Amino acid sequence: MKRKLGVMSFMVLSGAAFAADEGIKVGGFVDAQFQWSKNKTTKPAKVANPATNRFLVNDGAIYVGKTWGNGAEVLVDLPFSSVGTTTAITPGLSKGQAFAKWQYENGFQWKMGQFDGLYGLEAQDTKDVVFSDQGLLYGYTPETHVGLDVGYAMSEMLNIHFLVADKQDTSNMPNSSPDLGVKVETKMDAATAGVGALFFPGRNAAGGSTGKRGYLVSATAGTKMAGVAADLELLFKKLGLGANEKTRWGAGLHLGYMVNEEVNFAARVEYTKLDKAKDMEVTVGPQYWMAKDFGIKLDYTYGDHKNTAANTASKDHTIALAALAKF
Repeated sequence: MKRKLGVMSFMVLSGAAFAADEGIKVGGFVDAQFQWSKNKTTKPAKVANPATNRFLVNDGAIYVGKTWGNGAEVLVDLPFSSVGTTTAITPGLSKGQAFAKWQYENGFQWKMGQFDGLYGLEAQDTKDVVFSDQGLLYGYTPETHVGLDVGYAMSEMLNIHFLVADKQDTSNMPNSSPDLGVKVETKMDAATAGVGALFFPGRNAAGGSTGKRGYLVSATAGTKMAGVAADLELLFKKLGLGANEKTRWGAGLHLGYMVNEEVNFAARVEYTKLDKAKDMEVTVGPQYWMAKDFGIKLDYTYGDHKNTAANTASKDHTIALAALAKF
C-alpha cells in the first residue's frame, strides 16, 4: 500500500514540476473527520448497541488535468480515503475519473472514459457536498460511468446529454448490453432543474440476464435567492429482477441559509420506500469557512429504518466534524 501511494505521489509531484511549462493543472482536497455514531435496534428485539467514535480521512482526491484552447480537455482524478479501522489511506479508484473530452464551437461535446455519475443532486466528492457526507438518495445513483457521454448545449439555459456505458459502477458490459441514459438540464436566473433516466439490463444474483430492463429516473430542482437555497430531488429505481419486483422511490429536500460569506446553516430531509421497507434520514448543521478553500462542517444525522415484512426496525444517530481543505 505504501508503495502504491509512493508511486502515485511521485507521479503527481512530477506533473506539478512541469505544470508551469506544459499548462498542466494540479489540485485536490482533503476531508479529515471525527465521527460519533450510535445505533439502536427496536425490532424484533430492543438492542442498544454501544456508541462508536473515530478519526479518519473520510474523502480526498488529487486532480491532474489540462485544457487546450481548441476545446480539448483531459482529467485524471485519483481519490483516496481511510479504510476500516487501520491507518491505511487507500486509493478509492472505484470512484476515480480518467477521461478525454472535446467541445465544439457549435455546442456539441463528447467525453469518453470513466467519469462521475450523471444522476442525483449530490456530487461524488465531499468537497462539493454541503454536509460532511452524502445523504440517503446518493446511495441509489451511479457513482461512475465508464463509457461515452455526448452533450449538446442548445442555449445558455438548456443542455442535453446522451450516455452509452458499461454496467454502472463497473468496467464491463454483461451480454454486450450497455447502460443507456439521457439527461436534460436547464438554468434560468436563480433557478436550476434537471431530469434524467438510465436504462440497464436486469441481472440476477448470479450476474445473468433476467430478460427484463431496469431503470433509474432522477429529477432535481433548486433555487437560491438572498442567501436562501432550496433543492428538491425525486428518484425512482427498478432493478429489472422480475415480474414481481417493486420500484423504489425516494424524495429529498435540502435547505440552506448563508448568514454571510463565512457561515451557512443547512438541513437535509430524505425518504425512500421499497414495498414494506422505509428509510428516513434527517441531517442538520452549520458550515464555517475560515478561508476560501478551508472550512469546518459540523452536522448531526438521525436515521429511522423500518421493514414491516421482515419485522425489523432500527434508529441511528451520527455526529460528524469535518475539516475540509482544497488546493
